[in-house]
Order: sequence, then C-alpha cells, then structure tokens
Amino acid sequence: MTLPTFESVAARHRAGDAASALRGYAQLLCHHAAEGLLLQLIGVAFHQLGHPAEALRWLKRALSVVGPEPVLMHNFGESAWAVGDTAAAIAAYRLALAGQPDLVDSRVSLSFLLRESGATDEARREARLAVAAIPSHARALTALGLSDETVSELARAASVSPDDAMPWINFGAMLLRDAKLGAAARANRRALALAPSTGEALVNYGSIELGLGRPGGAVRLQKRGLALRSTPVLHSNLLFAMSSDPDTSDHALLAEARRWGSGISAAVQGWRWAHPPRGDDPEKPLVIGYLSADFRQHPVAGNVVELLARHDRRRFRVKCYAEIHRPDAMTERFRALSDRWVPIGGQRDVDIAAAIRRDAVDILVVLGGHTASNRPAIAAWRPAPVQASFHAPSTTGLAEIDWWLSDAELTPAGWEDRFVERLYRLPVMYTFQAPAISLQPSGSRDRAIPVLGSFNNPGKLNGAVLAAWRRILERLPAARLRLGYHGFFEDPALQQRIRLALPGVASRVDFLPRAESAAEHFARLAEVDLILDTFPFGGNTSTFEALWADVPVITLNGDRFVGRVGAAICRCIGAEELIAADVEDYVERAIALAGRKERPQRLRERLSGSVMMDYPTQTAALEDAYRRMWRRYCGQD
Repeated sequence: MTLPTFESVAARHRAGDAASALRGYAQLLCHHAAEGLLLQLIGVAFHQLGHPAEALRWLKRALSVVGPEPVLMHNFGESAWAVGDTAAAIAAYRLALAGQPDLVDSRVSLSFLLRESGATDEARREARLAVAAIPSHARALTALGLSDETVSELARAASVSPDDAMPWINFGAMLLRDAKLGAAARANRRALALAPSTGEALVNYGSIELGLGRPGGAVRLQKRGLALRSTPVLHSNLLFAMSSDPDTSDHALLAEARRWGSGISAAVQGWRWAHPPRGDDPEKPLVIGYLSADFRQHPVAGNVVELLARHDRRRFRVKCYAEIHRPDAMTERFRALSDRWVPIGGQRDVDIAAAIRRDAVDILVVLGGHTASNRPAIAAWRPAPVQASFHAPSTTGLAEIDWWLSDAELTPAGWEDRFVERLYRLPVMYTFQAPAISLQPSGSRDRAIPVLGSFNNPGKLNGAVLAAWRRILERLPAARLRLGYHGFFEDPALQQRIRLALPGVASRVDFLPRAESAAEHFARLAEVDLILDTFPFGGNTSTFEALWADVPVITLNGDRFVGRVGAAICRCIGAEELIAADVEDYVERAIALAGRKERPQRLRERLSGSVMMDYPTQTAALEDAYRRMWRRYCGQD
C-alpha cells in the first residue's frame, strides 16, 4: 500500500475530513513513531470526532515528545475542557499563552473558563486583551460581553459570526437578564436552529419559558439541556424552575436537588476541610458568616438587614461574603453593618471557601439557595463547622448544609422528608423592612369599577394562575387587571402570551411600565382595590408591600414553602379572610372582596404591630437559633 504524504493527509484534515485524516496520520505514524506533530494531530482529529478523552491520551504522548509547545497546549486545553477537567484546561491555556501571547483562541477559552469558575475579574482582563488583538473575533466579543455584562459586545459577536450558535446563546441570556423576553427567545431560537443539541441554549431557552410563565416548558427544556451539558449553575436554574412548576412533585424536586448536591460533593471529595467532630465551648461568642449575592436592593436583603443591624456584637460577630456586581445604597448599609466585608465576585468557590475558613467562621449562613447569582456550592467545601440555609425557595440538596431555617407555618410538621437539611423552625421566619416612604390611610374606595392587580414576577403567572384570573374577570365584567414588575410587562412577547391566556377579558388588562421610584410604585399600589397572589410560587415582598399600602391580597395556602408565604403573613396579622384553601375558594374570595366598598381595616397598622416588624424580638429568635445550632455541634441542647 502506498504511504500517503503528510501534505495530502493534512489537506484532507484542513478540508474537514477528520476521519480520513486520522487514518492517514496513523499510517504515517508507523514510520515516524516518535513524531510529536503526528501525535498531536491524531489527538486533534479524535477531539474533532467527538472523542476528547482519547484525544487527551494522544496529546499527552505528544507532550512527552515535544514538551509544552504553545499550540499543543492550546489543543490540550480544548480537550481537557471537553472532558470537564477545568483545572487542567486553565493550566494548559496559561502555558500556551506564556509561550505565545498572540494565541487569541487560547485567551478567549481561558476567559470563558475563568468566568465559569468564578474568576470574573481575570476573565474580563483576558477577554479585553483578546478583543484588542482581533476586534472582530466573535468568541472574544462574546467573552467580553459576558464578563462586562453588556449587550452591545454580544450583539456584535452575533453579527460578526451569524452562523455560530454560541454568540446567539449568550446574547439571548443577556437579553433575558434585561427583561427583553421576546428578543431573548428569538436569539435562542437562532442558536437552536444552528446547533439543536447545545445544552446551554436549551437551558437558557428554559429560563425564557419560565420568564413567560411557562414553568412546565422550562423544566422540560432545562432537563434536555442538562443531559447534554451539566454545570452547577445550569443545574441550579433547573431547580429554581422546578420550584415554580405546579406539576413538579415534592419527591421530584428533592430527588433533583440531591442529584445537584451529590455532584457538587463528589467534585470536592477529599478536598473539603475537616473540623473537630464536636466543638468545645458552647457559649463562646460566635462568628456568623453570611454568604449572598443579594446584599443590594432585593427582597432577601429587606428580609435580613434589620436582623444584622441588631445582632448583639458582644456575642455575635458578623462577616459578609458578597457576590455583588452592581452595588447600591443597600449594599453600603450591609457593608457598614459587617465586622468584616469580603467582596467575592470574580473568585473561585475554593478560594472563597478558604477565606471563610481563614476567618474562623463558626456558622455559615447561605442566603438565597438556588436563586440568581447565589453560590450555595461553596458550602460543599465545608468552610465552617455549622452551615445553614436561609431564605431559599427549596432544599439546596447539599448534605454539607446542616440546617434549613423556616417556621411552622411555612414548613408544617411532617415536611421533614422534603429537605436534605434538618429543619429549624423559628417562631416566625419572615422579617420585613418598613418602606422609607410616607403613606396615607386608604380608607374606603370610591370607584365603581374594581381594580385588581399583581406586582409579582411574571414567571409566577403560570397557566393555572391565569385561568383563575380569567374566571374572576368574567364574574366581574367591569373590573380591570393591572400587571407590573420592574418593566417586564412592557415586553410584547409577554403581553401576547397573557392576552392569549385570557380570551374574552384580555382587553381589560393593563401592562404597567417600570416604576421609576418607590413612591411611584406605592402610588400604583394605592390605585388597586385587590391584589391577586400567584401560586404555587407566591409573593413575599410584593405581598408585604401591598398590605403596607393597605391593599388586601388574596393568597392561596399552598402545599410547598414558596406557596405559603402570603398565607403566613396574613395569618400573622390576623387577616385569615384573605387566605384561600384552594383555587375555587381563591376565586370566590377575590370576587367577594373586590365587590366590597370597605377594605379590610388597618392592614398597615396590623403589619407594623406584628412580630414580623418587631426587629429586636426577631433578632433574638435568630440568635437563639444560632446558639442552639452551635450547642448541638458541641454535644449539648
């Protein structure tokens, strides 16, 4: 058999025929057993044929022959990334760039991986260097757009490379963040048309479906996407969608959370910190670490800021680990309330865990769970001997988190088997911060036309919710429904979806633009006669704000934590008439209340006099919880 020339085989490879090239390289290798270039090209061909593990085997052989040559290290990084060995890939790209700084593809891949591992500051630097080298490089523009969190570079990347799915995926994700649901959906459809089996596109499309109030579709898409590519962040998106889905059972949510948790735990097995099996001083002053992406104007911040402000600093020191990209006045308040404030944006999980460990945190409180930008996976490293979840929508699924803070209204007796963590029931879990705005008592309404409203995240407006609202509007032929949430309802795709779900009554729905201030938001609330809560994922801060404006809220006492907050708030202030037992009761109570001239009395007064706004009492209860957790760790209590 005639031996092919190297040039002819390489030409086939450049033409895209990796399989034929692989056979040719193998023939040539029989005559050049120690040829480093051939070993490398065989590895590249295996990678292109979808066999990265085999590619790594050949690339390692090439490395043993020629050493860390820059292009070889780039190829090694690509295959290591493909098999999920992030650390090896990052090291390989660094070696490639050390030897050849103008390898833009290595710099871009390094930027993507650094961002994925949490090192966003370094990722941004690498992306900017790549764009400076080649301003029209689509992947470099994508990396820069992601690290800077701006739409413009991502739009440029998609226009520069219209037939590449990845720029469209990232463009769609950023549009979703900016509440442009229709445009985000179009970008993701383009990505899926180009690459139907791309996991990120499917997961992101699922997030868009959730934003449009279709949690069932979101769950199906995200499961398909995770089957193709699974990362902790993408998996968290699925868990949040499942919390919103009325068709997801408690058993299914727990099982999926366990899968997430076991995957994280396995990844750090052998690396997590060990602590003494038992503490030796149950009454010592405790260091409490709060880990959150929500130390900003956010519902979770409003739920905890008054507690941090009143911690007894003789017995509790407070350290905050903040994943904040857009700080605001609330961020500054948390910073001032902290004995130690640690910005963690742009850092890897392991480095953050190491900082928590060095700070000798006794109890790490992970805020927010599987909600946007939060990082519960840091707890897998076990940086603190006692760890707790607070204000999460569901179980984290992480065995290294010991406690899940709640109360008896939100997690009734018998719900223990829904959580990986051990439940700790406070007397009342929720604490609300009084809005810094002056309001007048609303008294009786003087409008003949009832005005209904919802100021919840549109992702909570699933088909069952809209079906109930349609029934209410049909029974109240003069009523109008106003919908508002940070400008989301300005999106034409969302408006169309809601109109289609409300045939016959859609003309009586008003979509409100973004409120420019808290005063404008509360002025809008004051114009509403009755707020309609969502289910199974109800409102918490939105419910509180409506009641603070003396506007009643019809809420459903649901069968999961996120569906019981409204009922718990109403029960706490003695407003049981606002709590519905089921959907039928919800519809009937809404119709009856909307027809009354007199609203339920003194809602704001009842709120301000409740334990939810008794900050010293709530702080003392939380501190007692921490002390009991610590005593248990010390073998007491």
